[in-house]
Amino acid sequence: MEVIKRPFFDPSTMTLAPLRPRVADLHYALLPTSVSEAAVAERSTTWHGGGFRLRITAAGHSLTWSDRGVTLVETITAQTPTSSLLTLPVRGERRGKLTLDRLQYEIGLQVETLDPEVFVRVHDDLAVAPGLMHRFGEPGRINLAPLSLVSVELVPGGLAVAAFHTFPAEQTIVKTQSLFEFPR
Repeated sequence: MEVIKRPFFDPSTMTLAPLRPRVADLHYALLPTSVSEAAVAERSTTWHGGGFRLRITAAGHSLTWSDRGVTLVETITAQTPTSSLLTLPVRGERRGKLTLDRLQYEIGLQVETLDPEVFVRVHDDLAVAPGLMHRFGEPGRINLAPLSLVSVELVPGGLAVAAFHTFPAEQTIVKTQSLFEFPR
């Protein structure tokens, strides 16, 4: 008999705790300072480099970027953001812009629910795409494990970020593209 271990199993309730929050519960926020540890999921994967720190969390990602005396945090979270510079609901297609002194910031966000066959194909393509990838648990024979894929590119005067977060239970993909830039 094969024993399948599943992450986040809560034996007291005999249910599988969700690996990700529901998409409808998510918020996008741009914050003026570093995110407190309480605002970021306990289980996360972190990368550093080029003036940024990226954490992939159960809700999506948290990216802290510092340059020329400015520190900003872009995050997707299941908690309601407070004191944010820019907040967007994670629904449909959204765009946002912000200028702080000389810094220009732009965000594009898209939520897409797909047919099951299309979702599996896109999910599989993301699993092998280049970038910083984290898979939440092991894929099962029946269920796909949620994954996040983030591509960070240093551009002249700034940083470009593209992120894809899959929510298999909802057959939904959350996509973001953002640009932090000090124009010349």
